[in-house]
Amino acid sequence: MKELNVILSDFLRQHFYNIPLESPLFYNSSVGLRFELGMPNRGVEHASYFTNILLRSIMIFREIFDTDEQMLITIKRFRCIEPYKCSNQGEEVFPKYMKDKELIKQVSSIELKKHYEENGDLSGITYQHILLCNIKSIDYIGILKAKAHQDFAIEPYISDEVFFINLHKHIIFYMYDDRGMDLISESKGALLPIYEKYNSWILAYDKERIDNIFMS
Repeated sequence: MKELNVILSDFLRQHFYNIPLESPLFYNSSVGLRFELGMPNRGVEHASYFTNILLRSIMIFREIFDTDEQMLITIKRFRCIEPYKCSNQGEEVFPKYMKDKELIKQVSSIELKKHYEENGDLSGITYQHILLCNIKSIDYIGILKAKAHQDFAIEPYISDEVFFINLHKHIIFYMYDDRGMDLISESKGALLPIYEKYNSWILAYDKERIDNIFMS
């Protein structure tokens, strides 16, 4: 079997014209959806704020991933050379959110980029971690909940970028924080049912662009 980083690279090249797997994912793709997760006009002081985020993200996630279907989870994590300088790192996704802890042996990790201070000193390194698994072997609900908390440092929280990739449907799911979520695909047909079913959740700022994609 190919190494997971090769599978990911081949997938992005064949289906997404080799776009960068990074935020803002929606603007990197010609076909995509951007959903608002937090309740409009309601602040984080309301208990229902995070409840609504989790509900919306889970509902859309389950539209994309079937129980026994394999997916790639890709994590981008920045590590400080001097950890005390990075106070908002959050929890590591692997192995924290693995239901099957044996899967940690199957995680593929590579160094993506070195970061330097203005004086030339190394400040940190961005790593990419990839796992091939299915819904039953990962606590995806826990991951979505922790992503919603990232800007508030509410435990538990994840500050890493987490991409869920459906290799069969050619859809990438990316929740960037409590504000919203991006879905992209190589064809609008794969996302059209989600566009129609959850149309009222589409982020108003990008709705005109999205409508032009799916109504043309």
